Amino acid sequence: MNEGVNGFRAIGKYHTEPSFRFRAYDDRPDRLKQQVEAEIASGGRGWRLLKLEWQYDLVILFENFRAWIRRLDRDFDRAA
Repeated sequence: MNEGVNGFRAIGKYHTEPSFRFRAYDDRPDRLKQQVEAEIASGGRGWRLLKLEWQYDLVILFENFRAWIRRLDRDFDRAA
């Protein structure tokens, strides 16, 4: 229970800082890609493989969306 409260406080602190900070590097796409490749190599063709592929696709999608938003914010600041 305490971990959840601390995690929530960390999120709240994160959003109240003067400038929103992004992580420099997130290794989730790399880890998920390795898991997908390992599942394929082991002959996996079931729900686990489908779930891993969906997770990988969503992580890539949201990483690209974050990069697009950063670029949009950067260009908007220059226009002012």
